[in-house]
Amino acid sequence: MLSVGHQLEKYFLHFNQLTKEKVKIIITDTNRAYSKLTKIIFPNSIAVIDSYHYIFS
Repeated sequence: MLSVGHQLEKYFLHFNQLTKEKVKIIITDTNRAYSKLTKIIFPNSIAVIDSYHYIFS
C-alpha cells in the first residue's frame, strides 16, 4: 500500500511543470505529508491550514 504522500505525488506528476509552478496557495489539513509535498510539487506555493483542521487554544 502506498503512503498518502506517495499517492499524491504520483497523482500530481500528471500535471506539467508550468502548471505546477502557477499554483500559489495550497489549502490543507495539518498532515505533515501534505506540507512536505507542497514544496516539492508546487515550488511557488504556500501551504495554508484550513480553520476546520486547526484547533485554537
